[in-house]
Amino acid sequence: MHCAYLSSLDQGFPTLPFLSTSEHYFEWQSKTDPTKVLGTILFLVHPGLYFSTLQVLKDKHPIFKCKSLIILWWDISTSLPSIACAWLNELGDTHNITEDIWLFQHYLFKFINKFWSPVYPYDTDSPHLQPAHSPGLPLTPFHPSMTPLVSAEE
Repeated sequence: MHCAYLSSLDQGFPTLPFLSTSEHYFEWQSKTDPTKVLGTILFLVHPGLYFSTLQVLKDKHPIFKCKSLIILWWDISTSLPSIACAWLNELGDTHNITEDIWLFQHYLFKFINKFWSPVYPYDTDSPHLQPAHSPGLPLTPFHPSMTPLVSAEE
């Protein structure tokens, strides 16, 4: 499971756009028991995390009590860090699910490749992701105390 988050709130207060945080959270769930999480990886991206190289933290997830990996940097790395690959292999050996971990690793590689692939208009092979026509404006019922912003005759 992959969840992407973008936040420019800090303790409930908006921050400058340059301080926006992006998080990409991945869970590896057991095939036999979908409620059981075997491991998690979190890519935490923030311009304030300006390390010369990315930092990897190993921890235990506070809710699922499984192994957890947190990758900190100012951007998504262009490849999965070798420490993360070793951690995934160790996780596969721990749960005796080497094949499944390979799929999880492949999914992470796909995510990183997609993150770094060009998007339209720079990728000329990509189709335009625009609707065929613009959506119509909803008709707001008249209320005596309301001043219309757009005349109905236009």
